[in-house]
Order: sequence, then structure tokens, then C-alpha cells
Amino acid sequence: MEEHYWRLSFDKLPADQLFDVRHDPDCLTNLADKVLFDALQQQLFTELQRQGDPRMFGKGYLFDNYPCAEPLESDFYEKWMNGDNNVNHVWILDADFQIPPPVTKRP
Repeated sequence: MEEHYWRLSFDKLPADQLFDVRHDPDCLTNLADKVLFDALQQQLFTELQRQGDPRMFGKGYLFDNYPCAEPLESDFYEKWMNGDNNVNHVWILDADFQIPPPVTKRP
């Protein structure tokens, strides 16, 4: 059972996921491989196309490339991980950063 939860947390997720949130609020049982999923998926895709969802027209990248309200704050994680400690992070508290403990030499 522990491997099941590990996979839910860290493994690659399947492309299709469907959960019955009324009976499985933690979304632990993927129903996408069940018989009715194909019909439900087609109904969902039809509705998304009707609404003009960009993902249905090959433009899913739009969701990943929204412009940042403040350009200096874009790509914060990448900048921070590359050692740029001067990035503008007014939306992050100092307490959000874990300070590594000082290294002490043993006698």
C-alpha cells in the first residue's frame, strides 16, 4: 500500500484521470480506464470545443505562457536556484525560505 501512495505523490501521472469525488474525495482511485470513460471524455471534449478552450485547438501552451504581471518576478524559481538572490520577491516572506543550519567543525 505504501508504494501506491508513493506513486500517487511522485510518479508520473497518467494522461487521463477521472475521479468520483463524491465517493473518493482524496482522488485515490483513477476511473479513467473504466468502460464509461470514453463516452464521458468525448462529452467533455465536445463541451470544451463549444466553449472555445484553447487546449482543444492545439494551443494548450497558452496556459503555460501567460505574461507575468510584473516581469521582474517572472521565472523566480529558476533565477533563485541559479543563485540570483536579488530577484524581486515581494510576494514571498523571508520565512518561506529555509536557512541551512551553520556547519560546525567537530574536534
